[in-house]
Amino acid sequence: MDFLEKFDKQKLQKITLIVIAALTLIALLLLLAIIVLSVEGNSDRGGILGNNDIDMEFEDITIEASQDRLGSLVLVNDTHKYDIPEELNLVKIFDYRASNSDGSSTYNLTDSSPRLEATAMTYLHRMLVQLGKDTDNHSIMISSAFRTHEDQANLGTSIAAGYSDSHTGLIVALTVYKGVSPYLYDESNSALESWLNQNCHKYGFVVRYPADKVEITGVDDYTYAFRYVGIPHAKYMVDNNLCLEEYVEYLKNNTSYNEPLSITVSDDSVYYVYYTEASSGDVIKVPAKTANPDGSMNFDYTISGTNDGGVVVTVKVK
Repeated sequence: MDFLEKFDKQKLQKITLIVIAALTLIALLLLLAIIVLSVEGNSDRGGILGNNDIDMEFEDITIEASQDRLGSLVLVNDTHKYDIPEELNLVKIFDYRASNSDGSSTYNLTDSSPRLEATAMTYLHRMLVQLGKDTDNHSIMISSAFRTHEDQANLGTSIAAGYSDSHTGLIVALTVYKGVSPYLYDESNSALESWLNQNCHKYGFVVRYPADKVEITGVDDYTYAFRYVGIPHAKYMVDNNLCLEEYVEYLKNNTSYNEPLSITVSDDSVYYVYYTEASSGDVIKVPAKTANPDGSMNFDYTISGTNDGGVVVTVKVK
């Protein structure tokens, strides 16, 4: 009888330990589930990109009527017609150059009429001034910039009015000035082309129609057209050999406000970038600029339309 009692007692202890272990495991799994649901379900606060290093507050804003056509990532090609918004802020390149040059030679213009979007003009000027300093060559010329629909129609090219990237005011064609005629890059000025290809992303520009992306862009023999997209976007596009069409598609398919793309640029600044499907009147999530009274967690951001049914938010986090 003592043996049976001892056996039953040992058996009971083992069963008890098994039950305790099972309950503990269930408790841990429930706790893990609660944590995961808390992170995924808390749409207004929490770590971003699956990390907890950035604690970011979000707020709702409403997309304005023309937002899809404003910003550095608007997409214009043979399948994306572009209606020029009244809010497009254009400046005359001739006047900007005169007001911001130090008297030394900078860059040339075919005439005094070309215009460019204001932010793009700021960075284009910086880029071309530095190009002249680094190469000791000031023969670069801006041969075309913003075009209206009427301008495009009068050109008589294969690109129809409304479908030219020139309507955005974000793209310029660069040539080399020689005597009384401008010429495209030639062997004697390959240093200028090389400098631009290696450095344009530092100023937010990319080659709009790379030679190896003709099947995607639909445009060939126009590798001297430089498009402003913004510094973090240009860096990522160059590093990953993406044209604008590919980059917008990548953001559309792979990012959201709580799972953004992280981009570090040459000065170690860090940007988070995410796409949100939205049109006029829709509400999207953006970082709250008044997250903390002392401003310690206030994040500057910009919103760019894509002309493709959505917007891209770019947040500087470091």
